[in-house]
Amino acid sequence: MSKILKAYTSLQTADFTKVGTGTVANQCNSLSMVRASNAGAFSCCAMVKATPATPFSVIMHFINYGTLAAYQGYGPCWRQSSDGKISSYIIYTGSGSFNFLRTAKWTNETTYLGAYGADLLDPLATTQWFKLEDNGTNRIFYMSTDGVSWVQYHSIGRTDFITANQVGFLIEPYNQACALVADSFKIEYTG
Repeated sequence: MSKILKAYTSLQTADFTKVGTGTVANQCNSLSMVRASNAGAFSCCAMVKATPATPFSVIMHFINYGTLAAYQGYGPCWRQSSDGKISSYIIYTGSGSFNFLRTAKWTNETTYLGAYGADLLDPLATTQWFKLEDNGTNRIFYMSTDGVSWVQYHSIGRTDFITANQVGFLIEPYNQACALVADSFKIEYTG
């Protein structure tokens, strides 16, 4: 049985730390993120906050405005504050206009290191709900179309590549500006 640590509430920029370049603003109880083009290079803008003690999960909901251009993306992330490494789960559009989920690693917000993998997503799915879980052994990533029924997409040892002490979300503009609104961010203890 989980107990709510922080219910869905109005998101405020002061509750998060911005990592990377981009504009973040309060907008109708949500956070709006806009990131300019980075001329065809991978880099991101993230909003993160400290993680609680394990075990816990974080549920978040996004609204993506417009169609993503090739290689643009958004999604939840883990971050290690000591050196800036990021592990992210990015919904992005490939060169053929197909949506993918890329499980990526970054040495910092401007240096994309590589991916654990990428999976083609159902183009008709309206996935905007994401859940990150740290059970003390693994970091686990889930997606949902309704925020109630979850499908696990990735699980990895909690100290693989990073030992995350921050959690949040990011946008990756690649070759033209993109925008994202995060309107829900809930932390629950799951122990």
